[in-house]
Amino acid sequence: MDIVLAPASRYRRLLKFWPLLLVLPAGWLLLPYQPTMAITDLQLTTVQQGPLQLTSISSGELFSKQQLLLTTTVPATVTAVLLRPGSPVEADSVLLQLANPQLDQQVQGAARAYQQKQAVIAAFTAQQQQDLLLQQDLRAEREAALAEATLELDVHLELEKRGVVSKIELRRTRLKKNQTEQSLQNAQARFSQFSQMQQAQQEQQQLELSQLDSEFRLLQSQQQQLTVKAGISGIVQQLDVEIGQSLTVGAPLARIGSQHQLNARIYLAEKYAAAVKAGSEVELDLAGTIVRGQISRLEAMVVEGMVAAEVEILEPLPASARPAQRLRTKVSLQQLPEAIYLEQPPGSQQFMPNQSQQLFVKTSVSSAEKRLVQLGDISGEQVLITAGLQPGEQVILNIPEQYQTFDTIKLL
Repeated sequence: MDIVLAPASRYRRLLKFWPLLLVLPAGWLLLPYQPTMAITDLQLTTVQQGPLQLTSISSGELFSKQQLLLTTTVPATVTAVLLRPGSPVEADSVLLQLANPQLDQQVQGAARAYQQKQAVIAAFTAQQQQDLLLQQDLRAEREAALAEATLELDVHLELEKRGVVSKIELRRTRLKKNQTEQSLQNAQARFSQFSQMQQAQQEQQQLELSQLDSEFRLLQSQQQQLTVKAGISGIVQQLDVEIGQSLTVGAPLARIGSQHQLNARIYLAEKYAAAVKAGSEVELDLAGTIVRGQISRLEAMVVEGMVAAEVEILEPLPASARPAQRLRTKVSLQQLPEAIYLEQPPGSQQFMPNQSQQLFVKTSVSSAEKRLVQLGDISGEQVLITAGLQPGEQVILNIPEQYQTFDTIKLL
């Protein structure tokens, strides 16, 4: 006898698949989670290849191209301070008034000594003129005596021809003429020596007068320097004294610097110093105003990992430029003919130079993967790529922080 079974209910048929209902959710949980981002939300930068000018961003400050340090030349006391730091000055502007009573007495004494020496020289010159006249008179007498003796000899020679004068008389006349001639030669020699001696004495007197004049002028100059003037046009940058302060020789008083003739002093990282030389181009950023310059000198010493360099400014500075004003600079380092690099947004600190960094690279329309990239120097808004990326690839800049732990991202 056939037994007819009732058809299984729908509920009972589903119960046959209950193991699958348990396995499928478990399998789904075992699949790795893949975060998603909308393609329209991506901020991308493309790897580029081509010429790249490497630059270094550094800081610096303006300083006066012309500076003058004022110091004391004699011990003194500050009696008045007329100008303070920040005051504009001209070359003849008076900053300080100093006092030195002993110096004032020395100036007066030197002036008297100079005047006394002038009086001595005047008297000496008058005496020399009298002595010179006496020597001239003596020489004239000898010349007259020689003329008389010569005439007398000529007469006796004529008389000898006539047989009127004796030989003894003729000999005596000739001897007299020779004696007067020798006497004149002696007088002329004495006159010449006397003139030379007078000249030497006058030069000695003038030398002594010149020494006294130099001493007087030196003391007078030191006295005048007690009224301290700026010396150049510019601004008082520093004042080192106060009223009543006693000063020794060489003590600093103030520093004056030109206000509009300015250069820049910048500080370069030691690793970039070797790539910089005199003539290297520099861009100076003064509160948004860009001015061109060039390196004129590099310091020889490294201080705290930095090398100081002086920059000659080649273009007019803005009217607001002042000494000690801070600035940012961009220094040209090296031109790479074929470099692989990335652009990063202005002001972004996303890329870390000379380090390995994990970046998300777009690999297809629907996915991006994390990749280890070796970065080189950062030059302005460009970062050099040394390994890990190829030209034309795109790097995602705006990966959420919570996605950094994943290796891939799905793009929708």
